Amino acid sequence: MILHATRKACGIAIAISLCAGGCHDFEAVGVLAVDTDARVVAQEAGGFDVRGDARPEGSFEAGPVVVSIDECQGGSATSLDEATVGALVEGDGGPGVTWLYPYDGTVFPSNLTGPLLMWNDGSIGEDAVYVRMRSSSFDYRLCSKPTAPGQLQFPQAPWALAGAGTAGAADPFSIELRVLTGGRVLEAKAEQVVISAGALSGSVYYQTIGVGLGSISRIQPGQIAQPFLTAIGCVGCHSVSADGSRMIAAVNDVGTAYTLPAAAGSPSIVGSVPGGESPGIMADGTLYVASAHPNGMGPKTYGGAGVMTAGLYETTTGSLVADSGVPTGAMMPAFSRDGGLLVFNDFAIDAGRGLALMDFSEAARTASNYRTLLPSSDKYPAWPSFLPDGRSIVFQLGASSEFSGGGAGILQSVTSGPAGDLVLVDAQTRATTPLSRAMGFASASDAASGNTYLPFGIGESHQNYAPSVSPAATGGYVWLFFDSMRHYGNVGLLRGIWGTAVDVAASGYTADPSHPAFYLPGQGMGTGNFRPVAALDR
Repeated sequence: MILHATRKACGIAIAISLCAGGCHDFEAVGVLAVDTDARVVAQEAGGFDVRGDARPEGSFEAGPVVVSIDECQGGSATSLDEATVGALVEGDGGPGVTWLYPYDGTVFPSNLTGPLLMWNDGSIGEDAVYVRMRSSSFDYRLCSKPTAPGQLQFPQAPWALAGAGTAGAADPFSIELRVLTGGRVLEAKAEQVVISAGALSGSVYYQTIGVGLGSISRIQPGQIAQPFLTAIGCVGCHSVSADGSRMIAAVNDVGTAYTLPAAAGSPSIVGSVPGGESPGIMADGTLYVASAHPNGMGPKTYGGAGVMTAGLYETTTGSLVADSGVPTGAMMPAFSRDGGLLVFNDFAIDAGRGLALMDFSEAARTASNYRTLLPSSDKYPAWPSFLPDGRSIVFQLGASSEFSGGGAGILQSVTSGPAGDLVLVDAQTRATTPLSRAMGFASASDAASGNTYLPFGIGESHQNYAPSVSPAATGGYVWLFFDSMRHYGNVGLLRGIWGTAVDVAASGYTADPSHPAFYLPGQGMGTGNFRPVAALDR
């Protein structure tokens, strides 16, 4: 059965959807109900006329529902004349358009806003754009003027509708692009993307550097980033408990613990705590491990908020837990989701060139069974983060021994920082796997040879820092966030927050489980955004 939709004077007549606001303010609510006689129930809400095929009772075809939305019909709706629409739809476009964003093969969570499509056709602007996005169960066509030269914001209503009915990797979407420029129709090679059947859970908290100031912003899926923690001076070096109940941050070099709100609102101060610069917090927020700063190293080199060695502390009181077994040289610690494991960069391993893993008992408040997870190398592992099942850990492997934002080049907001890569290590076998596809390489061999798929070339590769894994896997994927210095299409070279889908494996990882990265929509532009921390919402 095919459900058709065409643009009206205001809005789109869309099957199996409802509009929650005005035109193009859309929220998908599920599949349109079909009664026992196979007649589609028609509904109308919020300016969107929702209706099904008007064939007689019993005449519907068997098989899956196919949603067809055509926004190339009617010049008044597309702001294009019929001749232009005809040239876009019917004309055979010649090659000449290169995709800049999204990357081919990207996997998106189902609850993000539609992407900003970006391309390069060698011109200074286009007269009109044709986009077709389709899968075996969805077909959407749009004829429109570009949002800006080389850019088209994918409309939210059809993107949300595609995500609401997605079958994930089993039914990927093909995106076709044609542009009318200088009287010629040019086209790009079709890209394939996947909208996951699972939504992104929780929020992403990241630090942003403006004009000499630092603050923490929060993004919830599908929304615009909101200032979350600000002060006169600098706020940052933050950590958040996996359950979203507690945050610890350095406020003008003073560690401060916060209780996070269950809904929208501001955090409330618990009190000052020692070692508040990027500590490792237990999933329930009750305990944290302060990071060491040996010889000026650690998450921040210009002070340790009064604590230079690692230790276990109570979040509510800031009291040190005696005889915890945590090594004094533990840097950038992180707990597993269940609290049973503690990972960190140990300064005792060749001055910070290795990772260590320990068992942890929350009841006994002790760490034990020390073992080397990643032995000494010529690079520095940093910012380890457990996958939700605790069997593997993602970390940054880089050239710099300074693990602060400054050490990763955050202050040079439009130039490259030191080399930084994303690597996954198995907690049991200790085998390592580079996340090549997330970093801009189709394979590990391409990474070794420098053959990148990034449209601006090898110069923006190996610029990946501070990974953080969302505590909840959804749709068969783990969602990993990191900051990267790379081009966001033709917007420019930015220090921004990116995400990647990592396939959930039933056993250990022997091959790269990542996918090409997506830019986290809604984050602030024109600022240096770094150190994302993913956590659930209360």
